[in-house]
Amino acid sequence: MNGMKFRVWFGKEKRMVYPDDVFKTLIVVAPDGWPREIVNYPKNFKWDLVPSPLLCEVLYCSFYQDVNGKEIYEGDIVKNIFEENDYYWITFDTFSGFYGAQISKPHIITPIHFIAPKVVIVGNIKENYEMFQSLMLKGGGK
Repeated sequence: MNGMKFRVWFGKEKRMVYPDDVFKTLIVVAPDGWPREIVNYPKNFKWDLVPSPLLCEVLYCSFYQDVNGKEIYEGDIVKNIFEENDYYWITFDTFSGFYGAQISKPHIITPIHFIAPKVVIVGNIKENYEMFQSLMLKGGGK
């Protein structure tokens, strides 16, 4: 294990599986970044990783925490505790790394290490898409 943390969104079932639960469902992330299902072949005493037949999306952990000590993951919606109507959507880019895109002004992005010490997680874009849409329509709650 390389210390990588993630959660998996099962879109068809509208269910988020968190890191502690992932291995109970036998889903892992392969080195290529795609989810795989662990398959046991008891007659051959062998384990194998096969592409998961489930439609799922892997969301990675940023390894930063909000003001309450909760880990911030890709896809989280966070609120700045010092600015009433300042919300960010946490995303990942291979060039920029983890950052927050300000929901009211999506073209404004801030590296996660600047916003993490002053935000609280209020939801995530997968389980709370209606909240995300509402914040976008209202200009970030304004």
